[in-house]
Amino acid sequence: MKTNRFHTTMFIMVLGTMTGILSATTWASVEKECPICHTTSTYYEMTSAGSYIYEYPSKYEYIFWPYIDNRVVYTCRKCWFSCFSWDFLKIPESKHGDIRRILDSIALFETNGDYYVIPMSYRLTIAEQIYRFLDKDDEFWCHFHRVRAYHLTAEEKLAKAAQARTAALELAEKMLRSEAYTGMQKELYLIAGAMKYFLNDYEGAGNYFRKAQHLVYRRSSMDRPDQVDVDTYLSALLKEYLEKLDAVKVPKVVFSPNPVIAELVISPALFKDSMITVTGMLINQGPGYFRGFRPALQDSIGNVIPVLSWAPIEVPPPVKPDMKQPRVMSYYLGNNIEACGFFREDKDARFDGAYYLEVRTAEIVP
Repeated sequence: MKTNRFHTTMFIMVLGTMTGILSATTWASVEKECPICHTTSTYYEMTSAGSYIYEYPSKYEYIFWPYIDNRVVYTCRKCWFSCFSWDFLKIPESKHGDIRRILDSIALFETNGDYYVIPMSYRLTIAEQIYRFLDKDDEFWCHFHRVRAYHLTAEEKLAKAAQARTAALELAEKMLRSEAYTGMQKELYLIAGAMKYFLNDYEGAGNYFRKAQHLVYRRSSMDRPDQVDVDTYLSALLKEYLEKLDAVKVPKVVFSPNPVIAELVISPALFKDSMITVTGMLINQGPGYFRGFRPALQDSIGNVIPVLSWAPIEVPPPVKPDMKQPRVMSYYLGNNIEACGFFREDKDARFDGAYYLEVRTAEIVP
């Protein structure tokens, strides 16, 4: 099992100085040449940090400085090659061709300004495509999605932040089922519980936190004193979280029978098995119409919910010329529609686990 070495090293280094003198986080400007297009630009390198970084509010999402700083993702001002600062000059040359093809497919504009003024959500989107070509494990991606969620929230892109946290939750739960992560269950239950907490599933979060309380953190790749430091930190964070849950007052949510798609993405359980009416553009997420048709409703900012087809894909020719033909799905495709039906949980994994709309009636709207 590969580990996120930078993350682990920073974690242990700072935890080991929890009683030390606090100092500000500092950065120094450096000139670096992009390995992809060879353009030289100014970037910023981390130079120091204090133990207090592990008490920043981001600890509740189990991510820490420097991941919460917008200077940590380098982006070339010309080709927009993007990745975490410590990976910038370490991408294997054998991957450069694949990366160039990715960057060529993205609409870019050259900027002479500071790279860190480009929204983090956009830089992380590019970085995600690049890291897909590298040998990254579930631990990396679980952490990456939490980092994305943090910055998407800062940019008030709440629906996409919820999607990122859901992806992180699914990976944490997958790792809990894997023998490769034996000994890390305490950390993984905390991560999974944290994602449930931020997704407003307070009961599920509490269940995971209480399971984690009774475990001890162990990791074969770490020295024993370092394992004790991490275990102590996890215990303290779990105690804080359970106190937060004891104090939380779950707001009374007024159920709307006409939710927008973003509401369904952020709080799907609220609408589970309810009859609702939703408006959005009908799109096809599948590879084709006659084969692999996967209809979905999409809003103007890209939020999507799958739907079940409510009309046939095609019908045979009429027996009589004046016979009225039923409408087929292509009639609705590409149009804004108002669909009424039951919102269901995808227990059979027909939609990759996503909630979906079981449409009963639909009509095209302006």
